[in-house]
This record gives sequence, C-alpha cells and structure tokens, in this order.
Amino acid sequence: MTVIVVVIGLVTVIVLMIVAVIVAVAGLVAWLVAVAGLVAVAWLVRVAVLAAHDPSMTRKTRCSISTPASRTRLRTARSCV
Repeated sequence: MTVIVVVIGLVTVIVLMIVAVIVAVAGLVAWLVAVAGLVAVAWLVRVAVLAAHDPSMTRKTRCSISTPASRTRLRTARSCV
C-alpha cells in the first residue's frame, strides 16, 4: 500500500512539472508573439511616415535656393552641409 502511495505521489509531481513547463513555454511564446507584433506595427508606422513625406524633406542640407543669384553663388562656393 505504501509503495502505491509513493508511486502516485511521484507521478503527480512529474505531471505537475510537465504542466509547469508547458505553461512556461506558452508564456514565452505569447511574449515573443507580442514583441513580434509590436515590431511589425513599428515597421508599418515607419513605412507609412516615410511614404507620406515628400522625398525632398529627407535631404540633409541647410541650403535654401530661392533666387537665380543665390544659385550662382552656391555653384561657386559650396559650403552647405
């Protein structure tokens, strides 16, 4: 009778450990799916923002050309960054 109780106790502990591992893995998978979703949303927002902007806004220059005279000056002395 004592052997049966010990075996049942061991089986119960093993089953509980397996359930705990399954729950932990499911939590990890859920966390990874959530992070992947956030990364995908951030990427889509970035694509949408870049698509909405005028391509000339992405140039990193401080020069503004407004008149033909300033164009001539800029061609001769290119100090713009």
